[in-house]
Amino acid sequence: MAAFRERRNVFILAVCQMLSGSGRTLIAASSPLVALGITPDQALATLPITFLVLGTAFTTFPASMLMRRIGRRWGFVVGGLVGALGGVFAVGGVLLANFWLFAGGGMGCSAFLAFAQLYRFAATDVAPDDFKPKAISLVLVGGVAGAFVGPELAKAGIDLFASSRFLGSYLFLIVVTLLSSLVVLAVDIPKLTPTEERDPGRPMAEIMRQPAFITAVVVATIAQADMNLLMTATPLAMRHANHLFADIALVIEWHSFA
Repeated sequence: MAAFRERRNVFILAVCQMLSGSGRTLIAASSPLVALGITPDQALATLPITFLVLGTAFTTFPASMLMRRIGRRWGFVVGGLVGALGGVFAVGGVLLANFWLFAGGGMGCSAFLAFAQLYRFAATDVAPDDFKPKAISLVLVGGVAGAFVGPELAKAGIDLFASSRFLGSYLFLIVVTLLSSLVVLAVDIPKLTPTEERDPGRPMAEIMRQPAFITAVVVATIAQADMNLLMTATPLAMRHANHLFADIALVIEWHSFA
């Protein structure tokens, strides 16, 4: 029975990872093109996705601290709700052709993605020691599925409303974020014990002085910069070369999958 519960929890977290990955790739495929159509300065077309990346980086640590207070499950719910609010702002930006409103939506969605970074670690809370590595891997597999779902949702929503291109895509984004908040309610994550609650853990200053930490940060920074350059510039370059959005979505899918 315990083994079934553990695998059920991992499956739920993998579904949530898929939903968050879908939101990220939907935004990556479409936001530069939406911004290009409504910004007064075309040099700003990449700003919404920049807000998304920076917001995710700055929100991840507060997300972790909040989860320590209210628990992982409710933290994930909060993240999904904030992401849905960001989706509402993005929809408003698309409807009103308001660039700054649309860019602000990226900040809201960044909180959703920041909380979603922690799904893989929640897997270690619900799995025994001998299953933890596989549990993390299985949760991350959900993100691989999201690589295809997000751009396909963007593609399905692009002309859903004739009056406003991409409006349907960002309505799908709201649905995805709200679904993540609902699905995660089914996960059963043990609460911290009184001893764990009193344990402050190692100071961040001590962790940050470790060579392994410094190496990980440097490598992650270079890899993320490279990845975001490709995911931001590719839709714009392909649009400039007169490719259809279906082709742009396909390229983002396979980039994200890889």
